[in-house]
Amino acid sequence: MHADKRGYLFAFIGVHRRLKLTMPLHIFLNATLRHYLPGYNPYQGLSLEVPPGTSVAQVIGRLGLPPQEVTLIMVDGRRREADFPLQGQERLGLFPPIGGG
Repeated sequence: MHADKRGYLFAFIGVHRRLKLTMPLHIFLNATLRHYLPGYNPYQGLSLEVPPGTSVAQVIGRLGLPPQEVTLIMVDGRRREADFPLQGQERLGLFPPIGGG
């Protein structure tokens, strides 16, 4: 590779690393969690841009949801913990405590 082309390549890689890339998440709130976001549409859910590696707990905090009210976390249909790192394009379902009898 020619020296000039390598210089441009390394400059691009340096800029790329400094940029904070984000990823979209598609979030669905269930039952009483919907009340924390006025105007939330349960049929559409909501989209949120976050950096890769963001934990579910960080998303919960960014949405302003009380962490103790989120007792079930589903990422792409699989149960996960609050410290699960998100990578992008996931469907995130958040559920409150469920009771019944």
